[in-house]
Amino acid sequence: MKKKNMLTIQILLFVSVFLLSCNNNLDLNEKTEDNTNTSVLKNTALSTENLDYNTFGFYYNWYGNAEFDNGYFHWGHDILPGPGQSTSPGYIPGTNGDIAANFYPQLGTYSSKDPVLIRMHMEMFVRSRVGVVALSWWNESGTSEPEKISSLLNIANEYGLKVCFHIEPYSGRNAASMKESITHLIDTYGGHPAFYRLKGKPVFFIYDSYLTSASDWATLLSPGGSRTIRNTPYDSHVIGLWLNNMSSQPSVILGANFDGFYTYFASDGFTFGSTSSNWASMQTWAKQNNKLFIPSVGPGYIDTRVRPWNDATTRNRNNGQYYDNMYRKAIDTGTEYISITSFNEWHEGSQIEPAVPFSSSSFTYSDYGSLSPDYYLDRTAYWVSEFVKNKQQARAELYINGRDGGYIDFGHSPEYSNFGENGKQAFTVELWLKLKYTEAFGSVVSCFNEDSQTQTRKGWVINSFHNSRLRMTLGLENWGLLEPGFDFSTTGQWVHFAAVVDENGINEEQINGKPVVLKVYQNGILKDQSTSFDGGNYLSNYLQTPMIAFGQPAGVGGMTSDWRLSGYIKDFHIWKSAKSEGTIRKIMNKDIDVTGFEPDLVCGWRFNSVPVNNQDIKDLTGRYSARLVGDYQWISLQ
Repeated sequence: MKKKNMLTIQILLFVSVFLLSCNNNLDLNEKTEDNTNTSVLKNTALSTENLDYNTFGFYYNWYGNAEFDNGYFHWGHDILPGPGQSTSPGYIPGTNGDIAANFYPQLGTYSSKDPVLIRMHMEMFVRSRVGVVALSWWNESGTSEPEKISSLLNIANEYGLKVCFHIEPYSGRNAASMKESITHLIDTYGGHPAFYRLKGKPVFFIYDSYLTSASDWATLLSPGGSRTIRNTPYDSHVIGLWLNNMSSQPSVILGANFDGFYTYFASDGFTFGSTSSNWASMQTWAKQNNKLFIPSVGPGYIDTRVRPWNDATTRNRNNGQYYDNMYRKAIDTGTEYISITSFNEWHEGSQIEPAVPFSSSSFTYSDYGSLSPDYYLDRTAYWVSEFVKNKQQARAELYINGRDGGYIDFGHSPEYSNFGENGKQAFTVELWLKLKYTEAFGSVVSCFNEDSQTQTRKGWVINSFHNSRLRMTLGLENWGLLEPGFDFSTTGQWVHFAAVVDENGINEEQINGKPVVLKVYQNGILKDQSTSFDGGNYLSNYLQTPMIAFGQPAGVGGMTSDWRLSGYIKDFHIWKSAKSEGTIRKIMNKDIDVTGFEPDLVCGWRFNSVPVNNQDIKDLTGRYSARLVGDYQWISLQ
């Protein structure tokens, strides 16, 4: 990202894109392309029963075309001046396939007035399971705005959708005008069945709320304020925008007496608030201060057609991975609400609305690559489902009392310990662990088997050795072992353990002429390493023994009475690749979110919420299942 002064310039320029709704430049050229595709939802089952009314989709109804609006509003657009520029360097007409966006909509240059278009958009909301349309609102500056809002409310209601308002920085917006706006919106639309209420109160998102001082907001939002809406028929959930870090933003939220806050920007890292790695601490603060936290997730970001100087803010969609990572971070905070930036903000390339490949004489547009045009509708539906499921499951930590016979049985799979050709295997095992009690020797997670009669040691085991050392033990051909580790005897404290194996040598590193083949990390820091195998190559466990945590399998279907320990486990992953130290740290810190769709992920379990069935806990990939046996307990974090 840019330096702080540049960030301020960028934020102010973000405001200007919204002001383009007041653009009076009309282009009366006839529409020459028609990509309207009314079959975008063909054969798709729509069910309003699956809508989630705690998920908000930011929706823009500012688009116009010649048929309905006598001009290509917002498809035609000024190119915004960059830092140091005072005038626009040009204008994109919105006609002949030349629109002010980096993607091209499957429905073409549509009009937000078109009832057929509105109906199709509402069907897309239902398909994506997003229950609330968060409508961009500019104080109804245009004469057609009330008509468009009424039409949207009526059609949304047919589909079981709700509508709330996203209040933009219209000219003259302050606390006094906001009281008039809230009063108008509730008086005019509050009786409509599609008007959204949360726990009996309307919800208003305030974009760029920082443009009004906290003390001015307090006159509207504090119970004793001179123009307060509190304890009146206009009392509402007013949601401010969180921009800055934890040392400055909380006082603004509290001082203004906002009911909660959202992050809006789809560009992860653009502001402190829109940096998804900060969301867990923001959610903690929200709960401590009785505020609503509504993180905003997006599929990507690019606005270089209207801001050609702003490529630093571009976030590549990465074939859907960017969206997955951001959505998972939001869900993992434990928030009750999520917002999506956006359904159709085409200028900023953050839309989940279908886009198609398209080229004109002026520009070749981006598209969703190998993904279908409507991929992000269905992907949103998936994440909404995960969000709802996560809320239904109580947040908890899993305690396994291995000393009294408890353990986790992950079942058997060759993939747990076999990672390719003998002598060339590479893999990573990493997890979070909190020990409570140990024996002289205890198994944390084991795919290991030792047979003294056949003189074979196979597979791997993370273990606690004599209550003083955490190790990774590899079984080798010729009865050998590799066992690097680090001193650790602390109980009641989480530690991140990672072991990286590459029989070809890790990063071509050598010690005394031998390649480094095994590294062990504590909390992302390298603690120990081993060189090539004098005892032969790593030998995967080819027996049908299950993988076990907090105990040790003894042959097929049996358990030993020793190798026991008691403790907690979470975020356990096996990878069929040798992860770098930097990647391990990013996974540990959740800068990289593990979703289950990574091509090199063998398996992974979060163990952070009470499952529906303790005997069938699906892993992130959906391929494997774990069961809890004996003495275990879910410790609530609520």
